[in-house]
Amino acid sequence: MDERNLAGCRVLVVEDDYSIAAALAEELADQAAIVIGPAPSVERALKLVEEAAQLDLAVLDVNLRGEE
Repeated sequence: MDERNLAGCRVLVVEDDYSIAAALAEELADQAAIVIGPAPSVERALKLVEEAAQLDLAVLDVNLRGEE
């Protein structure tokens, strides 16, 4: 991962593969990011966006169980 400082950044993770989502969340947390999600679907991701007070970044899977 890049050496940029992610400390305190609120990062939305949207990924339907559990192992990938868990690895991403762990890596982001190790960089002191605040992980929102992971969300396994577009519906859940949109709900998290609505509920979030703020998002700084998002890591998005472009194909969620056939939904783009």
